[in-house]
Amino acid sequence: MPRELEDLLNECWSKLVEPGAWLSYDEQMVKSTARAMFALMRFNKTKPIKTGIKGWAICCPSGYCFVQSIDGGFSGDIKLRPHATCPLGRSARTVLYVLLEACPTFSDKIVGSGITVAMDNFFTGASLLRCLATLDIFAVGTLRGNRTGVDLAKNLWDKEGLKATERGDMLTARSDELIIVKWIDSQEVYLMSTKHVFEDEWAPLAYE
Repeated sequence: MPRELEDLLNECWSKLVEPGAWLSYDEQMVKSTARAMFALMRFNKTKPIKTGIKGWAICCPSGYCFVQSIDGGFSGDIKLRPHATCPLGRSARTVLYVLLEACPTFSDKIVGSGITVAMDNFFTGASLLRCLATLDIFAVGTLRGNRTGVDLAKNLWDKEGLKATERGDMLTARSDELIIVKWIDSQEVYLMSTKHVFEDEWAPLAYE
C-alpha cells in the first residue's frame, strides 16, 4: 500500500512541474509516530526530526519534490528496499532507483537532458557519477576523504608539489570524465564533479 500511494504521488508531482538545470538529491524525514507504520519508522537523535519515516527525495532548488521513495531498510515489504542488491552499493542504488526507476515520467524528462544533480558525501562516488554520466546526467557532490579517487588525486598533488594550506586555496585533479577538487575552508573540503570537467580555469573564492 505505501508503495502504490507513493507511485501515484510521484507521477502527479513529476507531471505538474518541469525540472530546471539543477536538482538536489538527499534524504528526508517525515515526522510520525504512527503505530501502523512501525516497520518503516526510523530514529536518529542527531536529526531535527528524530522519529519518523525516512525517504529519499529528488527536488529542485526551490524545494519542490519531484520523486520520493520510502526507505524500507532491509525488513518488511521488499518493494520498499529496491537498493538491497546492487554492485555499486546501497547509497548509489538509492540514487539510481529514485532518478531512473521510481517514476518513469520523471526519468524520461532527465535522461539525456544534461541536467545536474547535487548531492552530499553520503552518496557521492566515482562509480555512481560515471554511471549517471553515461545517461547525460551530470552530478556534483561533496566527497569523503577516503572515497576512491581521492588518494590518486592526493598522490598527483604531492608529485607535482602542489599544496593548499590557506583558506580559499584550491587544487584540482582530472581523470577522464571526473574532476576532484580540494578546497580549504575552515577545514579541507573535497568535491567530485562531472559537471565541471571542461572548465579551463578554477578560481578560488575570495576571502576578506
